[in-house]
Amino acid sequence: MARRRLLVLCLVLVVLGSPWIQDQLWTSWDTPENRALDWLEGRLFALGWWVHGDHPDMVWAWSQLAGGVTFLAVLLLLVPRCVPLRQGRPALLVGCLGAAGLAGLVSALPVWVVLWLGDRLHGYDRPDQAFVDQLTLGMTVGLLTGLVLTLVLLSLATRPESGAPTVRQATSKRERSTGMAEYQRPNSPLLGSTPGDATRYVSAATYTHDELADSIVEYVVHDEFGAVATSPGFDLVPVARHSIAAQGLRRKRDLALTMVFGAILLTAPLWLLFAWGALRAMTGSSPDTATRWTARGRKLVTTRYAMGRLLAVGLAAFAIGLTLALLLGSADPDGLPSWLLGSYLLGVPALLVSVGGVLTAYLVTLRHVLDVDARLRGQFRREVFRPDLPVSPSGTRETQLRLAAVAKAQRGNLTVYSGYDPFKGYSDRHGSWSLSVPLLPPPPKSGQPLVKLREFDTWELIEAVRRRLQETSARHATDKPGPDESDLTTLRLQDRIFANGATLAGIDELLPPPARNSPAFALPEERVREIALNPTGTVRHYLAAHLPLWGDDVVPNQFLHMSTDGRTVHIQFEQRIIGPVHAWYHEIDLLPAALTPNRLRILRLASVGGTARALFGAPKAAVRQVTAARRRQRRRRHELLTIDESPGFDFGAVVSVRETADSRQYQNYFQEIDARRAFATLQRHAAAAIVEFLDEHGVDTHELRQQQQTILNHGVIQQGGISMVGNQAVGQHATAQQGPQAPGKGN
Repeated sequence: MARRRLLVLCLVLVVLGSPWIQDQLWTSWDTPENRALDWLEGRLFALGWWVHGDHPDMVWAWSQLAGGVTFLAVLLLLVPRCVPLRQGRPALLVGCLGAAGLAGLVSALPVWVVLWLGDRLHGYDRPDQAFVDQLTLGMTVGLLTGLVLTLVLLSLATRPESGAPTVRQATSKRERSTGMAEYQRPNSPLLGSTPGDATRYVSAATYTHDELADSIVEYVVHDEFGAVATSPGFDLVPVARHSIAAQGLRRKRDLALTMVFGAILLTAPLWLLFAWGALRAMTGSSPDTATRWTARGRKLVTTRYAMGRLLAVGLAAFAIGLTLALLLGSADPDGLPSWLLGSYLLGVPALLVSVGGVLTAYLVTLRHVLDVDARLRGQFRREVFRPDLPVSPSGTRETQLRLAAVAKAQRGNLTVYSGYDPFKGYSDRHGSWSLSVPLLPPPPKSGQPLVKLREFDTWELIEAVRRRLQETSARHATDKPGPDESDLTTLRLQDRIFANGATLAGIDELLPPPARNSPAFALPEERVREIALNPTGTVRHYLAAHLPLWGDDVVPNQFLHMSTDGRTVHIQFEQRIIGPVHAWYHEIDLLPAALTPNRLRILRLASVGGTARALFGAPKAAVRQVTAARRRQRRRRHELLTIDESPGFDFGAVVSVRETADSRQYQNYFQEIDARRAFATLQRHAAAAIVEFLDEHGVDTHELRQQQQTILNHGVIQQGGISMVGNQAVGQHATAQQGPQAPGKGN
């Protein structure tokens, strides 16, 4: 259908160039009634192919015929290959203008050749302006044809696919004309499988996601007085190091692009619009190599046609710039307008600096993309990743001291949180329940004496639960777990203290004097035991059980808090789950070990799309980077003043990097199954240890056993007017929240 419409358009152009139409143009050429109509007739006159003995200028007639044939031939050659119909209307417009504009530019070449040969044969000295006029005329005719072609093909244009997989039935002819990407992108991304994968994924993402790296540097590395939100199965130190290195690479790129931006601005400010338009047009003509999917997970990039389309649009943009320079140069206003428009010296400096600036910006962006790709392939593939290797650039001495503090915080047992939720770094709630067990002996059986209660404290109960979980983990290391159990071999147990960051003033063990320090990272075991035995205020103890799964990409976390007032044992279970990182972070597993020619072509195409954003965002980014030290020093003075004047200064962690990277979605059905089984196993063994301990100390556990069985079987607990069923809660102050969902599920 598109080819037919193109052929019809070409036939219309041939008719417009016929002697019958041209006779009318000749007749009306000297009597213009409307300037716009006269201008249009002049463009149509360039399509003439009438070559006859009575033509007033036979050389000109033959040149026009050669140019018209060339124009139609190039148009028929480029449009089927360079005009996209499935990438939306903007891409269609860019493709049509690029192909037709290039055809008009190329058609000027045979015109020049014929005119030059004819003039030499007849001894005629034609003015040089005639050649310039023919170039402008050819480009104008090409762009007008591109607009008409866009209208002709508009009804065939479809919107680009938005990431949803589609069925692609490829014929052998189509396969031969398609360049396969060097790596494949499955619909379901590659999943974590080796311990440390989550750290590797997020470290690699700092080079490709600028906002992530900036957030880590600003709120973790340079937060002098804030606590560090740690997460199990996640090493924050290499992530912070790579964030600093990623910023260093971008700093070099942004400074170079700022110089390019400044050169265009100083030469002709309004030509920045031309540079922006040219880059946007080339961006629209290059394929999106990051988000195109197919039904079977292969990402296909038509590099041959993409490069041709990009070249066509680039040449068309250059031709437009040349035409603009000639027009402005002919007008040549004086003073400030001449500088703004770049019309001085026939517009040549403005054109050269703008075109050169666009090419330089692209090369700088490509160099940055190649550097990042080399790092990703050389440092972040699973078989070569080493979290302890130094990274360059590494930052200042103060930065290294802060990273050392981050490393200590990861080994500590204290979480200083900000706001309401104390479980900073452990992501979303999977479930929560609590109950109270009266410390009463069981009813005496007939003929038997009353069982006496044995005294115990909360720490003994905590030790019993810890011992049971440790024994189970050791047993699973040698014996296969049961069919209904999760493997607890990699279980990590820890006594963790949670403290609110706004309530640390005056507590020297949590905020070492002077108060201008960051919070403590760990508490001694004796102090942890004291807090567990006397839970008051905003400082509480939890026995934390972490079970990293799927290469640390899924981490179920169970927190158990227990206390007693001598008459009742209060038990609280809090279940939190750290879900998989974002799917696009997993793309590091798709990279080849070496830079192949096809991948190099893909990176060259992908760099086109980032050049405009990088060039016009570079001045602001460069200013922020240059003023970063001063801005942080100003923030430090403000925080010091607040600490001195306000005892409620919040020292809690502002952001958790692992929570930021959490996608809140399972990427595989069995990730959810494994997480639920892990929670069930941890809860079953912890509850069993509590029941056994209370039985040994003469406490009636009949009601506790019933409630435990109800929870394990149905996820339902009814006590004190609160009922929880799955992710629904009923009762006074009742809450329920579901953990990460499988794609397509609602909360």
